[in-house]
Amino acid sequence: GTLEPTKIKTKKRFNKRAKLRVMQEANAKLFELKKKLKTAKFKKDIKKIEVQIRKYQRIAAGRIPKSLRTT
Repeated sequence: GTLEPTKIKTKKRFNKRAKLRVMQEANAKLFELKKKLKTAKFKKDIKKIEVQIRKYQRIAAGRIPKSLRTT
């Protein structure tokens, strides 16, 4: 028998404006987290903030995770 024609999956793409907006929001979050890090006292609080900082640094650099991509 003949095969069904394959359907091409469309990838989620970012337009430049949306990407810049997400990167700008990440920079704002980074600023807040770094201020919060200075006042953190407990090791577990510091670690939690550092993990968030690393996440937002990646986003601010333009490496946006697939979970945040829309359209």
